[in-house]
Amino acid sequence: MKTLLFPGIALIALCYSFSRFAFGLFLPNIMQTFELEHSVSGLIQAVSYAAYALGLLLASKILHKIGTQRTLLSTAWLAIAGLAIVACAWNPYILTFGLLCCGISTGCVSPALVQKVSETVKSTKQDTTNTWINSGTSIGLALSGLSAVLLAEHWRSAYILFVLFGLCVVLFLYQGNKHHPDSNPKLIPPPSNRLQEIRKGRSLLASAMLVGIGSAVYWTYFMSELQQNQGIPSSNAVWYWIVIGVGGIAGGFSGRIVEQIGLRLAYRLSIGAITLSIAIVPFALPLTNFASALLFGAAYIMITGLFILWGNRISHASAMQIALAFLALGVGQTLGTWLAGQLIEMIGYAIIFWVFAWIVAVAWSFRPTLNPSSTSRC
Repeated sequence: MKTLLFPGIALIALCYSFSRFAFGLFLPNIMQTFELEHSVSGLIQAVSYAAYALGLLLASKILHKIGTQRTLLSTAWLAIAGLAIVACAWNPYILTFGLLCCGISTGCVSPALVQKVSETVKSTKQDTTNTWINSGTSIGLALSGLSAVLLAEHWRSAYILFVLFGLCVVLFLYQGNKHHPDSNPKLIPPPSNRLQEIRKGRSLLASAMLVGIGSAVYWTYFMSELQQNQGIPSSNAVWYWIVIGVGGIAGGFSGRIVEQIGLRLAYRLSIGAITLSIAIVPFALPLTNFASALLFGAAYIMITGLFILWGNRISHASAMQIALAFLALGVGQTLGTWLAGQLIEMIGYAIIFWVFAWIVAVAWSFRPTLNPSSTSRC
């Protein structure tokens, strides 16, 4: 399990934290470099999320075509290419293209890793392995935050460091392939009927979309809120980003938490925690900022881990269910990012965060449901 766990964590850190979420960390400086307005930055980020959704749609077909290990390596190389393009971007269009490449890589990575876990890890350890791999996002967030501390306003240099990290991940994956050789692509189940899987997972998809919409304002504009609205210097604000990453490490225990209290209670606690973390941002106090960052990091990583476990429990086509769940999350974040970018200039930061907190709260009304054949605890 360990020979897959650590490369998986590193790959998730590359594809999610560096390729996707780091844009929000460096957004204030990137906006200054390219003289972007909020509406334009929101549109650029929305393109990235749309690319993420595209990657999720393509993931099952790519897995069936070239196999798990080649998909993972291709995903890593695409993320590296996207990060390099962002680092060298000389106008907003090139920047957007780089984020497009990053977004596709992010969309492909989770279904491929879930498939790899199902191929190489005992069924009794798959939940724990999946949730710990998913927590790689939090480790990457902390590392990206530290890079911002060290490099201050030099966001291009930070992206070059991310590229170097990506090259190390590729070497890590090649080493891991010696222990877990690639399966025959023909042995991977072909993509199942999407409409049938959508019907099975409609509650999961609705919840994921609501969480996506509500969390988008946090990922994209939390740092801008701290720096531009609260007047916190970037050198101080970045520590809150590191706190998000540190808090997210707790999300790696979501598999164990589900074993203790069940999936439904764990889900509702996570939704409540995300809602609260977004809602307290406008109080603009050091204590509430810290509590918000810590709570959001833990709850977001936990809820995405729970989406993986939920998808595994409602269908034998778990890779498809997880791809659809993260697709709904990505579509929600695309809509949420665009909407937040449009509304911030109209009604301001405080009201935006409260509105989006209420959107997440609606997801509390759903509850995880299981396939009747599943024996897993709910």
